[in-house]
Amino acid sequence: FAVDGCDACRKEGRSQVQITPVQMRQGGIGAVFVVDRESRSIYFSAASEGSSSCEAVENGSLKRGDLLVSIDGVDVSNMQLEQVATMLLGSPGSAVTIGFRSNSDRALCLIRMERRPLQLDKIKFAKDYATV
Repeated sequence: FAVDGCDACRKEGRSQVQITPVQMRQGGIGAVFVVDRESRSIYFSAASEGSSSCEAVENGSLKRGDLLVSIDGVDVSNMQLEQVATMLLGSPGSAVTIGFRSNSDRALCLIRMERRPLQLDKIKFAKDYATV
């Protein structure tokens, strides 16, 4: 996309809203994703305050519209959102390495994130997207 992937999908009516149930005892990276209905690509949309994703946004390594490409070295480009959510969740305090392709320059960025207790009430940056 030439513009922010999330916004382009939403404006063209291609983003698919899915809410994936999680067990609250699990930890996560605090990310909200949207799915492009046509390509099935998964894009970062927002972050939960105090999460690893929020820290990545604040330090500039993660931006809304970045394409999710891998989790711990596993290609996720052909996976369903539910499979991706399962891979992202784990014991609080454990680490996961997430690969994103930048929407702006298409560069691959690997970000090591700590799974933290889920705080779904602290989502910020894009209130018009669904939590997954």
